[in-house]
Amino acid sequence: MVTSTGISSWIGARLPFAPEQPFNIYARNGHAVIIHPGIVIDMPVLHADVALGLLISTPKALIRSKGPLDTQWLDLYTPDVNSVVQSETHYIVFRVSKDNNIAAVAAAPKALAHEGLKTQALILAPLGLFASALFALGVAVLTLWQLSPRVRLRAALRRREFFVLYQPIVDLQTGQWVGAEALLRWRRRNGTLVPPDEFIAETEKAGVIAHITRYVIDMVLADLPEMLKARPGFHVSLNLSPQDLVADGPVQYLQRRFSDMEFPAGALMLEVTERGLVDIEAARPALQAARQIGASIALDDFGTGYSSLSMLESIDIDTLKIDRIFIASIGAQAAISPVTTHIIEMAHTLQLALIAEGVETQDQVDFLIARGVRQAQGWKFARAMPLGDLLAGLRASGRATPADAAGM
Repeated sequence: MVTSTGISSWIGARLPFAPEQPFNIYARNGHAVIIHPGIVIDMPVLHADVALGLLISTPKALIRSKGPLDTQWLDLYTPDVNSVVQSETHYIVFRVSKDNNIAAVAAAPKALAHEGLKTQALILAPLGLFASALFALGVAVLTLWQLSPRVRLRAALRRREFFVLYQPIVDLQTGQWVGAEALLRWRRRNGTLVPPDEFIAETEKAGVIAHITRYVIDMVLADLPEMLKARPGFHVSLNLSPQDLVADGPVQYLQRRFSDMEFPAGALMLEVTERGLVDIEAARPALQAARQIGASIALDDFGTGYSSLSMLESIDIDTLKIDRIFIASIGAQAAISPVTTHIIEMAHTLQLALIAEGVETQDQVDFLIARGVRQAQGWKFARAMPLGDLLAGLRASGRATPADAAGM
């Protein structure tokens, strides 16, 4: 049967692993619990004529009983109403759960009730308090489980609370948008935005980052045809976590999907961090899968982690992304400003392309152009935006002259 609260119930079900033992099974939302009936009413009954039972209120059905409980007494029960009724021989008490579609029933002979009411109360009251404490503990445990980061993040993913914005990558010589970085954002059901610095680390710690990456891949591949239509040769860059660089992981998933959709080579750039390449042999299958679909590889946040010349020489990458902390030092007389020049010179020596992140001022643009940096992204050009705004910008930048675009 299905109760009024939507719970499918099987009373006295027999399962293959224990055919001699009946079980009660309750299911909702794709999950089921199997309960041994013996634990439903696990309390002593000190008199042979006292009966206890637990029943579903709507539709009315007895789950379990202990002692001589006459099923005809259930006809005296009014669903969802606490009551005390009597038959010819017994007093019957029904007590309803305020939060659940269940009720408890206790029946005792009239003679026994008159003689031993106080004694029965002394026995049942502590047991009731104990059962309430166990129930409260169960609710507390369930609440903590529901609030765990893994459960919370997977629920947000299931409810499609995550979405993608695109920040354009600009050719500094022509001013045109030649690519865009896909940036993940999270808006909770109450409308609040969670900063990426908070939830990205949490997804990695909770072990759900691979699911998130596949989700982003699906959204980007759905948007990519419109971008390529608006600007042939355009590319989108995807960020990969170190946990994504594994055998048969998100990159191999991307490889299968990309191949089926027949996109041109070069339509994707995969951004990896230095952390993800510490164990280069473990990451190599994923990098090879990316190469097989013509995706380029960019090393993100270069210079902020374990970077070294030997690392750059040992891995097969196409582009270095200069971290925003180095770009911010340009023209600020900061101590790390010479490092920016060194990174640019090193990339030129290794014949790697460069993308500068976090560009905000014209002085930074002039500095980068003078040193041969071809591409950049940042608030100087455009903030991260929805797909519709990106497509409108692609069409506008296609009509603009280089001089117009440089002043965007």
